[in-house]
Amino acid sequence: MTFQPYTTTFHQEAKEVMLITADSVTVTPGVSVDDAAAAVIAALEQHMRNIVAAEREACAKVCENEMTGVNPVGDIAREDCAAAIRARSKE
Repeated sequence: MTFQPYTTTFHQEAKEVMLITADSVTVTPGVSVDDAAAAVIAALEQHMRNIVAAEREACAKVCENEMTGVNPVGDIAREDCAAAIRARSKE
């Protein structure tokens, strides 16, 4: 998946399958609409997983690095808080 202003291109196995612009949606010739839609959904799902993972890691780092002297969750240590946040990625 690549982004340019007002344009998103979706790829499947390094082949462009769909181009979405402000004016149109174009499926690459030779690619079925169903296959292109499946590639778009897979790309968006992966993109969302990446966003969630980055946010989770940022939160864990806040627990480790920026909460010195602050215990926001009762008796849980900063390191335990960070580990608990990271463990959520395995659920």
